[in-house]
Amino acid sequence: MTTSAVYEKRGTALTFVNTGGDKLLNLKALAAATGRLSAFYDRGANAAPGEYEIRAYASWVATVTAGEGMHVVVVESDGTHQDAGVAYHATNDAALTLVELQACQNYAGFVNAHTADTAEKGMSARVRISSRYFAVGVYNSSAAKTLTDTNSVSAVVATPIYPDIQAAA
Repeated sequence: MTTSAVYEKRGTALTFVNTGGDKLLNLKALAAATGRLSAFYDRGANAAPGEYEIRAYASWVATVTAGEGMHVVVVESDGTHQDAGVAYHATNDAALTLVELQACQNYAGFVNAHTADTAEKGMSARVRISSRYFAVGVYNSSAAKTLTDTNSVSAVVATPIYPDIQAAA
């Protein structure tokens, strides 16, 4: 009996960051109990991957309390309607409230400050994205600490994952 194998190919990563990335997401000095929504990325009208790896990383300017962190969501849009009713921006990022974040159904994960220090913390998860447009939203859930005030120290990276079907041997 012959079998086929299904592997994975990683596509070109999209970086959502305040400077030097693919889409704007200004996380530089993001205040405590504050959120940001990136500019929306257009996946195009043709076929597109449905699965993405979301990798987020952040550091706080001062020793953050262990257990606090940063929530990460994916917000989708058909170009007219957006998840949670958030504002659609093609090039600018925008504020994201805790209520808006909680209304987003595509929750990617939580960057957990598992130790009380200023070292980088991170998370990764797989999400399905089916709409033409998507953005990433983050919320700094620290009660008192802002994210580090340095360009590109905190970011969210979305990497498309393609199935690679191997012929039967």
